[in-house]
Amino acid sequence: MTQDTQVKKPKPNVAESDTLESEIEIIKISLHVIDIENEKVETIDVSLHKKAIEKYVSKLIEKDILNNSDKRKYTFKDGATQVKSSIQKIIDNVDDIENIFLTNANRLLEKEIEAEESIAKMNKHIQRGSLLHIHFKQNEKDRLLLCKAEHDEILDEKIFVISRGLNTRKKVFKAFLIYPETATSKEEIYVNDKHNSGYWWKGFLELNQSLSDEINTEKTLEKIISVINRNKRKTENKLDSAILRNNIIGYFRSNKHFNLSSFISSMEDYKPHYEKYPIKNVIGAFSKLKDDKNFDNQFKIIPNKIDKRKTNSIRLGKGIFLNLENEIDNLEQLLMPFDSAGKIGMTIISDEAYNFIKQLNNDK
Repeated sequence: MTQDTQVKKPKPNVAESDTLESEIEIIKISLHVIDIENEKVETIDVSLHKKAIEKYVSKLIEKDILNNSDKRKYTFKDGATQVKSSIQKIIDNVDDIENIFLTNANRLLEKEIEAEESIAKMNKHIQRGSLLHIHFKQNEKDRLLLCKAEHDEILDEKIFVISRGLNTRKKVFKAFLIYPETATSKEEIYVNDKHNSGYWWKGFLELNQSLSDEINTEKTLEKIISVINRNKRKTENKLDSAILRNNIIGYFRSNKHFNLSSFISSMEDYKPHYEKYPIKNVIGAFSKLKDDKNFDNQFKIIPNKIDKRKTNSIRLGKGIFLNLENEIDNLEQLLMPFDSAGKIGMTIISDEAYNFIKQLNNDK
């Protein structure tokens, strides 16, 4: 069953289409348990716990959806696809809206069963959860949110009875948010899913990615490295810039999927060799990329798009350059600062470099 409600809350820092303080008004909520084991959909009567579900949904929209920068832009496939066809009907609150919710839930069940069968051979499983439909208004503009949320069984510690409910800590792990087209704005579609699950965006929602993984890999790496290069100009910053750049290439090569928040977290562990290296400014510049619409904040990394950026050339002096190809393990142990008797420079720990310079001196 669904619930009609009027809950208004002020909301700062909202998604792309609204830049000023927003007001959230929840219009309708529906909830269905997607039961893969028994191959059925169970409709939950959310009106039985009206206040609790309103509170849950309000927090979900504000904290987990609108403030979540790890999203990706999509468009609908051509034709009258199932979920696309249901959107305006849900917003208009048509008479058979309950059947529309149920039809969408059954479609998700079908796609989850198909996905489960294809990955079971690898001893993997689709994460269990429930489907929420939420129609809300943001600054009096219609929004529709479909999300897959945790729906757990818990053992009550007082009466020791197993009950089931929405997980209040891990609220949502897949979300679809649409800003319908209006007279003054184009349709916008965003998906939050750190696993980039094909059964969700391609199978269930029938979407196309606005930007390809190839474009995202190339553009994102280009933007990130440009941040490093801006701080490389000062001589004292060159070693840290080279090491950070090396670490970034390593991150892209060792991960199958890119997530901007996770990437930033991994870079925050870096300890600069030069104490005045502006690492906080670098991390801050990475964070600002969340608002850059030229690429998505999460996508599948395409390895061959990393190659053009793998060589890092460091100028050591007039006519002398050090080229770092690909990512290099233990770079900090191979390149060390040299400071002795008033002379400063770099020590390179390398058999090849040692043999080269020894031969050069022997030939004199």
